[in-house]
Formats: sequence, C-alpha cells, structure tokens
Amino acid sequence: MLNDHEPNQNEIIDQIVKGLSILLTKWNCRDLLAPKSSLPLNADDSTRDHDDVRLGRWKGLSPDKIKDQKALLLQLETRILPSLKHQLADLLKSLDLADPSKEPRPNLLDVLEIVSQIGQSFNQINGFLYSIAGNRNSSEHDHDYGGVKYFRYRPLMEKINRLMSHHIWIVFQRHIPGILKRSKDHPIWLNDRSDLITHREQLIEGIARSSDYIDTIIKSSKRSDFNILQDEWRNYSNDLNNHLKSITVKINPTDEEECLLIDVGRPEFKYYKATVDQNHSINTDSAEIDFNSNNHEDTQSDANSLIDHEDNQSETNCSTCSSEECFLRFMKLAQSIIPVIKLVRILLNKLSNPISKIPFTIDSKMSSMDIQSVQSNLSSLNYTISSILSNLHYGYHSDQIMDQLENVKMLRERLSRDFDSAIALLCLYLVPSTDIELDLPASGDLFKTWTLGLSEQFSLATKIFDKALSEFEKESNS
Repeated sequence: MLNDHEPNQNEIIDQIVKGLSILLTKWNCRDLLAPKSSLPLNADDSTRDHDDVRLGRWKGLSPDKIKDQKALLLQLETRILPSLKHQLADLLKSLDLADPSKEPRPNLLDVLEIVSQIGQSFNQINGFLYSIAGNRNSSEHDHDYGGVKYFRYRPLMEKINRLMSHHIWIVFQRHIPGILKRSKDHPIWLNDRSDLITHREQLIEGIARSSDYIDTIIKSSKRSDFNILQDEWRNYSNDLNNHLKSITVKINPTDEEECLLIDVGRPEFKYYKATVDQNHSINTDSAEIDFNSNNHEDTQSDANSLIDHEDNQSETNCSTCSSEECFLRFMKLAQSIIPVIKLVRILLNKLSNPISKIPFTIDSKMSSMDIQSVQSNLSSLNYTISSILSNLHYGYHSDQIMDQLENVKMLRERLSRDFDSAIALLCLYLVPSTDIELDLPASGDLFKTWTLGLSEQFSLATKIFDKALSEFEKESNS
C-alpha cells in the first residue's frame, strides 16, 4: 500500500540535515592514508571489495588493472569532480541566497535531491580512492602506473581529504543547517538576522572555495611527475631567498632597517654598517655565476677571485672582543656561506624553470621510489643549509656560539654529501626534454655537462666557508 503522506517542510529539512550528517560521517578518507587491519565501521560493499588492495595484499597490478585504474582516474578528472562542482553550485542556487536583502526561500525538494546526488559523487570518489590505495606496496615497481603510482596518488588523496575536511565539511555541518532552520516552523531562529547574514556569507564563500579547490585538484592531477617535483624545488629556492635576504639585511641594512635593529637592542649594527660602507667589502652577488658556461678556465678564475675576495675580509683579529668586534666576526662568518646558498639556489632555479625553457626532464616511467629518492636528496640539502644558519643564529643570540659551532661543523660535512648525492641522482635520472627543439646530445651526460661548472664552484665555495669557520674558531679562542 502506497504511503499518501507527503512530508511537510520540517520533515524535509530534517531529512536534508540528516543526509548531510550521513555524508560527513561516511567520508573516511583519512583511513586510506595509513595501513590498518580493519575497514571503517560504516564501509559499504564497494569499499569491502577493495579491502585486499587497501591492505596491500596486491603485490603488483596486472596490465588490465593498471588500465582500469587509469580509466577511473580519467573519470575522476573529467566527470566525477566536475559533477561535484556543478552539484555544489546547484545546491547554492536552490538555497535562494542570491539576494542578501530578502529572506531566503529555499526549494527544499531540490536541495534534498542535490544532497542525494552529492552522496553518489562521494561514493564514486571513495570507490576510486580505495581502488588505488594498495599501490603503496608497489612503489618500487610502479613504473607503468602513470597517474596512479604511489608518488601521485598520495598527494591526490590528501587534497581530496582536505577538500572534504576543510571546505565542504564546514558548509554541510554549520551553514546549510543554520540557514534551513530559519524556516517559519523554527521560530527560535527568526529574530536573529545577523546570524542569517553570517551563514549566508560563509556558505557562499565556502562553496566558492570548494569549487576553486576542485579545480586545483583536477589541474594538479594532470601534471607530470617532473612538474610536481618542480613545485617543491621552487619552495626550496624561496627558502634560500629568505635566508639570503635575512643575511643581507644584517650585513648591510637600509637606514630604516638599521633603525629597527638598533631599536631592538643591537647597536653594533650601526658600527658594522659603517665598517662595511668604509671598506666597500660586501658584495652579496659575488656567487651569481653562470654554470652554463663552457669556459672552465674562466669559471676557475671567477672562483679564485671569490676566494681572494673572502680572504681579504677575514683579517680582523680580535684578541679582546668587544660587542661590535664579535658582531663583525660573526657577520663575516655568516657572509662566508652566501656563495654556497646562491649556488644551490642557481641549481634549484634551473631545475624549476618552466618545462618549455629547460632542456631536461625526468623519465615518465620512473618508479615512485626513484622519484622520492631525488625528492628527499634535494630536501635534505635545503634542510642542511637551513640548519647551519639556524645554529649560527641561535649560537650568536644565546651567547653559545662555540657550542653551536660544533653542530655547524658536522652539518658542513653533511652539506657536501647532500650536494654530491643530489647531483649524482639528477645526472642519473634527468633525460633530454622532448618538448623543446634544441641541438642537444641525447644522452644521460646532458645534466652532468650542465652541472660540471656548478660542482666546481660549490667545492670552492665550501672551502671559503671552511676557512671562515676555522678562523672564527681560532679568533674566538684567542
């Protein structure tokens, strides 16, 4: 017998709020990011079908399964995520929030239907993520996995989880229920106009952010492995820029910066700036060397000049160390690492150039493990430089420079290892780019040729730093 009862407005609102709550509790992407021995409590049948994959019981994928997963990824990019974006736009329209001057009159049946459609999109996204979650166990052998290799799918999962937990969750949990409960059958909400304005503004903003982030996910999913690495390299280069700026401000601050530094209790900056201005001895661009040059004799000459330049600046011997003299010595030590920072920045900037302007890339069939080895080596190099500077900074400001100097000396040894390891891996994995037409040798020696001069410069730059460390230690102990 058919039920002739038609739900009233309150019942529909309750169904909508309940539906939104179910969507939020059902979403459990975090479970995919860590190996576990059990499924989510509310896992559906499709989730259970993918449990073997999620728990790593698949040691590798057959060519057919790889093809299927790539097809699912394409569906996610071209159909599922775009549909979710449209559903969110339709949801906003059905809530009748376009005119802020009038009370909204949402089309509740449309809202209920759209919530159901969004639930289907969530299920499809979940199904895709569970289908690829076991690929972590193939990171050493996923050369042919393309966009579903472990290196690619983990950040994809993290982005989708962020979409749900940082954007959609707030809209569904707070703002839509807040607006719906203002109906005439919920009089407790009637007199709070400011509450409506807040919910309306934040809901519109939240859906806009969600839509933009969906576009970001789609765009990033289509990028190459090399493009993804380049994003990290740009971040490392920005870190080095900040370090250089910090050192430069301390070495030769502008008048405004000098006043700020003196105001916070560092009068020695005024003394140091006067010394620098008198001697004209600071040139923070001295390490900007074009390592594309084939003239290694000129490169050697430039490097020797750089060392001579630093030698001439390390003649201050303070047997009795006033605050100004200690600061001067410390700044000379900090200055001595500038060539190292700039040479690493040259490398990172070269690697992170747009693909249309760079003559090399990485093989698209590198495994996730190989890609991550390149990634971790350059990350370690960046971290080592940051750690050296942090130790110097802490040592000076805590009057424990000699204690920190021992840490710096150990980090200095790691610095060369990190650089050499990074260059070796890049020479091994970088290949000539096919996206630009250049008369280049089609061999693995391409990047080695590019970095030969840079490696020589780096070796000489570290000698400058070694010399400065040694002299600083002797002068401080005298």
